[in-house]
Amino acid sequence: LNQLMKEILILPERISQQHKDISNEWFNTIQLPPSDLQFIDVKSAGAFSITMTAEGKLWSRGMKDDGTWDDGTEIWRLNPHFNSDDGLIPSSLIPSKIR
Repeated sequence: LNQLMKEILILPERISQQHKDISNEWFNTIQLPPSDLQFIDVKSAGAFSITMTAEGKLWSRGMKDDGTWDDGTEIWRLNPHFNSDDGLIPSSLIPSKIR
């Protein structure tokens, strides 16, 4: 897998030119992670995608840093909900009792 790439697939049957144009405009807004990162796995469920780097860090698209759905900006982010220097997942409810 190594580096993430993007590719658009528009099935031309029964699709108007306007639909194709809108799809291409949206596709051009997708911002991939830095090209120097190496990825070993990627999963996608339509509006949400997640990928793992060779170092075990998780990047996501479709979710903002606070865990809510993205606002449509289509930016891949290093997701703080799945990455922590001490291995603990941060919580907005209470501080971790593990020290």
